Amino acid sequence: MSHAPFLARLDQNRVIVVWFAGSREWAKDVRLLSAVYHPQTGQWESIQEFVSDIGYSLGNSVFQMDGSGQFHLWYVRTKGYWHEGEIVHMIWRDLKGAFISKKIVPLESGWLVRGRPAVRGNIAYLPVYHELTSECAIWEQKLSSGEGRLLSSMTAPGGLIHPALVAPGGDEFRCLMRNLHAPHRIHLAYSMDRGETWSRPFPTSLPNPNSGLDVVLLDGNRMVCVYNDSPTNRTPLSLGVSLNGGVEWRKIGDLESLPGEYSYPSLLRDQFGVHVAYTYKREAIKIITLNPELF
Repeated sequence: MSHAPFLARLDQNRVIVVWFAGSREWAKDVRLLSAVYHPQTGQWESIQEFVSDIGYSLGNSVFQMDGSGQFHLWYVRTKGYWHEGEIVHMIWRDLKGAFISKKIVPLESGWLVRGRPAVRGNIAYLPVYHELTSECAIWEQKLSSGEGRLLSSMTAPGGLIHPALVAPGGDEFRCLMRNLHAPHRIHLAYSMDRGETWSRPFPTSLPNPNSGLDVVLLDGNRMVCVYNDSPTNRTPLSLGVSLNGGVEWRKIGDLESLPGEYSYPSLLRDQFGVHVAYTYKREAIKIITLNPELF
């Protein structure tokens, strides 16, 4: 099993992909793997074991470089199921060396990560969700000390998890979220105070089969979302574009449309284009690069 990739920039010419792999979800052999990708050439470096915790099964991960050049990793680990999971925060100065800090994020069991944080100076605004209560929120954390607080949460009929955050500018955040049950639609919510308060989440036109999604802001109010265009299946894996900040969407096309599972996309934009990494049939991680002019 290979599942749930996360894309992040290492420098101007390299991208790192982190995902979890093992015999099956929740098995004690599940660890985090990573590989470096060169967008300019389309070449991968060799896959490396990134993190393993004896006695734990690992899950979703989020990777971020801060303004001082340090690397931060938040990941989920559990000794049982996801609702028993916790978030671990690790820091490296140099990924070729040993980590310099490893701490448990002080949240109750069941709060997990998936989406990219917005970073403002020394503060990371990390989107989190609760596996049991099906609510989403922002964990506001000082990168230097690890101190943080949980901001106000939000939920909707059918439950919401996997918040995907974009920060257009100023104090505005927008969040797209996975819907666990009916109405099986991706939901959108707004915050004008960096997650202190949120609008009531509302369903968009994009379907959601209880599966992960991701979104990236191109410019202004133009956003691109990769999602499963089905209320029941994790295929097709599709591209949608919004010109008004996520309120209205237009489907561009499919990245995958054959039977199977193509899921849990992660998006990253750089000078080479919009990179999309995703789970390919739970057997591998696939990455493609798209020209922003498509949108």
